[in-house]
Amino acid sequence: MVAAAELLQQPLPAKVVGESVKVVAVERQGNDRRGLVAQVRRRGRSHRVSLADVEAEAGSPLADLIDRYRALLGLEAAAQPKGNEIEPGSELELVVLAVKDTAASCRVLEGGQPVTLRASGIWELVPGEIATVRVKKRWLHAGTTYLSGEVEASRLDVARLGLKPLKLEPHGSWDPAEEYWGEEGDPLPEWAEPIVARGPRSEFEMEQVIPGADPTNWDTDPIVEASELNQGGDHAGARALLMRELREDLRCLDAHAHLGNHILDLRPKEALRHYEVGIRIGELSLGARFDGVLPWGLIDNRPFLRCLLGYGLALWRLGRSAEARANFERMLWLNPSDNQGARFLVDALEAGMTYEAFSAEEDKAEQEMHARVTASRKQLPVDMDELSFALEDHESEHSWYLDKETGDILLVQEDGDDDLLPVSRDELEDASRFVVVEPEETQVAYRDMEEFIATVSRARFRERLEDAIAGKGAFGRFKQVLGDEPPERERWFAFRNARLEVRARQWLARQGIEPVPGSPSRR
Repeated sequence: MVAAAELLQQPLPAKVVGESVKVVAVERQGNDRRGLVAQVRRRGRSHRVSLADVEAEAGSPLADLIDRYRALLGLEAAAQPKGNEIEPGSELELVVLAVKDTAASCRVLEGGQPVTLRASGIWELVPGEIATVRVKKRWLHAGTTYLSGEVEASRLDVARLGLKPLKLEPHGSWDPAEEYWGEEGDPLPEWAEPIVARGPRSEFEMEQVIPGADPTNWDTDPIVEASELNQGGDHAGARALLMRELREDLRCLDAHAHLGNHILDLRPKEALRHYEVGIRIGELSLGARFDGVLPWGLIDNRPFLRCLLGYGLALWRLGRSAEARANFERMLWLNPSDNQGARFLVDALEAGMTYEAFSAEEDKAEQEMHARVTASRKQLPVDMDELSFALEDHESEHSWYLDKETGDILLVQEDGDDDLLPVSRDELEDASRFVVVEPEETQVAYRDMEEFIATVSRARFRERLEDAIAGKGAFGRFKQVLGDEPPERERWFAFRNARLEVRARQWLARQGIEPVPGSPSRR
């Protein structure tokens, strides 16, 4: 039997109860039943499971070790992906999970083996679609199966993906008689007439899947973070984060919706495909005869409704007006309260407006509103580097304050000399002038490391960084590994500083302040 220590010079990919993990160690435990225990890592967390419960790629040394161990326990050999059956020249169907700059994370449609595809035109692939690939070459590197080849076609066939339908939770009855349709005596809007005539219907809430999110901590929502990155100009970072979500679970409908939103005006055909994947996955839960209501007020319905809105806008953008109108009318049927304004889109289409004309009107209204909001913000010179430092400073011996009159960032030592302060401690309690700069959650900095790692092109160094951030001491190990690669270290500094400045500007906006060039008073 191959020694476990010889196998695990680096983490090896495997599966446990169908979930992708990396095996980082194999240990012997005193328990006779468990005997050999595998230490595995998933999403940054470590777990210990019996080696007999681990599945590895057929033909790999790890799979050989597992089979021999299961034989000692009197168990059958574990089911394994048939990686060696992929031959150069063969035609292969792959489920696209995530797309990076030069490669796509996929799984083989028949068998489920994870593979990384390198091919020209890789950016044309969309997560959730099935790509037909003519394989040119297959190789293993760091325990990962790689393929090169030509993408011959792609299609959407959600029923073939083997996805578990999202749960549909009943929420009582929706009654149009209890809804607001206008003031007494006002005529019922034409679009609402068939909805009201249909009468009460059942309400439902569709399960929302967000891998990595902590339901008890809103600050850990990767979708919100991706939106903030995109708004701050870090489009590549936002895309990488959304792709990571889909690599973990294609049922993350909000990731499909936001990927479409980010490119709707630039590449509407591609955006349409992102939206449609999200819709078809959601429809696995609805069935062909669904007649219920998915209210916007039940927040887990929103990702599906966002996919529908984006889909209709993309159709309209592409000149497919009749399909767009039918889609918006469907949205009104599903969510009669119409929090997304589908009724106005129906009216615009009925009036013969083009997408471009409608968008121009919307942009003008938004610009006017933005001008009013910006005018209400106080413009102050703020040292952005100092504010960025304060936002990531977790030392307990001092606090940071922003002076909303001058733009100064003040460092106040807990036991410092009050004579050295520009104002008294009593004055610092004036919330109308001073605001405490609370440090960001450490999870924010951790996600910065994760997103940077996703941009590292060299697989071996990327693996080293991924190993470094697993478990306690992640930040120190990450810096230590980066120290071995000065160019990547400098790239990390630029990456991190850009993220910090975006978050600093967002923090100032929440305080009603717009930073402008100049130096704070430094009293």
